[in-house]
Amino acid sequence: MRVIAMYLALLRLPLVDGQQILHYTETSGFDHQTRAQSLAMFQDIAAQHGLTVVDDQDGSNFDDLAVLQQFAVVVFSNTSGDAILDPQQRANFE
Repeated sequence: MRVIAMYLALLRLPLVDGQQILHYTETSGFDHQTRAQSLAMFQDIAAQHGLTVVDDQDGSNFDDLAVLQQFAVVVFSNTSGDAILDPQQRANFE
């Protein structure tokens, strides 16, 4: 069901070939051990639409606003805990 919902959500976005999706999976709490499966799912969906998925497990793509702005979509996948983005990273995302 989640795969179907995510697929439908991506289809509704005005995405074009070559755009990038940021797949963010950092956790400072419980690790669901599903990061690899989530990444594979998003890569499969993205490939069908000419998109690229960039995997970020430590939040480093949130450090620089110019880098973050390169992504058409940011997916928070199975993130947990309170300490996953520092204040500057949160400001860049907002």
